[in-house]
Amino acid sequence: MFHWGLIPAWAKDNSIRKNTLNAKIETISEKPSYRNSANNSCLILTDGFYEWQWLDDKGKNKQKYLFTLPNNETFEFAGLWNEWVDKSKGEIFKTYYSYNGS
Repeated sequence: MFHWGLIPAWAKDNSIRKNTLNAKIETISEKPSYRNSANNSCLILTDGFYEWQWLDDKGKNKQKYLFTLPNNETFEFAGLWNEWVDKSKGEIFKTYYSYNGS
């Protein structure tokens, strides 16, 4: 099983994954969090995804919308993956995230 939210190999703990859910293809080779995963491509199979609508200027109030295909058909989108070792437990976590172009 893979876990959503990339944890870079250099991370001390898994708290970074809340900030590595989506990457832009234009910057994955530049950003330290994504750089080492740039060649680890994959397809992510899903039946839907959420997008957020910000309801205020400060970004504190938001509403989520679920996007699906007709009849809840599955589809794929591009992703990248990485392995991270939790040094305190010796466990290997396989993590992934999606990327998109502009």
